[in-house]
Amino acid sequence: MSFYTFADVSQILGFAFGVLLNCILIVLVLKSGNVLSDQGYRPIILQVCVTDLLCVIVTFFYMPLYLPAGEYHFCYTTGFFNDAFKDAPLFTKIMFKAWFFSVYITLYTPGVQFLYRYLVLCREREPSYRLYATLFSFAVVFQLAFCIVSFGTTDYVPRTHNEPYREYILADNPSNVDLLVSKATLPIVGILIPVCIDSFGGSFNAHAKDIIFIVQTVPIWMPVFNPLLTIFLIESYRTAIFRCCKSEMSSTKVSNVTAMNLNAL
Repeated sequence: MSFYTFADVSQILGFAFGVLLNCILIVLVLKSGNVLSDQGYRPIILQVCVTDLLCVIVTFFYMPLYLPAGEYHFCYTTGFFNDAFKDAPLFTKIMFKAWFFSVYITLYTPGVQFLYRYLVLCREREPSYRLYATLFSFAVVFQLAFCIVSFGTTDYVPRTHNEPYREYILADNPSNVDLLVSKATLPIVGILIPVCIDSFGGSFNAHAKDIIFIVQTVPIWMPVFNPLLTIFLIESYRTAIFRCCKSEMSSTKVSNVTAMNLNAL
């Protein structure tokens, strides 16, 4: 199996498991009672599931590898739509902003959760979906405004290489509002992760395709492990999964026995 084939298979599997596990966890949160719901933490788990779904879906279709290069910032694209829409610069810019939106909304989550816990536990506010949605909506509106304002500061650069993953868009000089706002007010973890991977790989003379492979495969599996750990660390969710599997196996066994009896008759 070639490098690119393995990367594509990993991306497809990460997308499938990410969507499946987050949907299962959403159903468990809505239908199962546990100590977290008594403390008003169900909105937090649901919001994490939704942002994980958003992140894994956008990452599957389009994910830029964000790299600084002198006074510019290159974004090499990977993902399902990389070749399908190589001649659609407007769509490329939209997906570029959609990816940043999903990443930063995910990074806003801890701050929103902290404020929600503070209001509930320290200010005796009644825990509710409305309270959490109100707090989270501020993060959504701010990030949407940032994406709209910064849309015009990103230029599309057509493909100039024969290697895969060479189509990219190029952000303007860092003095523009896009990078100024991001450096001044937004979390930079989503940018630092690929930059650190690139620096680490460069210190060991790693090939560019190896760096792209790491950045392409790691982020899409993060929304897979989040719901997986939540399901197996919370006893009521874990019990519900095991009970469902046991019930399914029992019903399958009964169906097989019934079919055998009918065949005997």
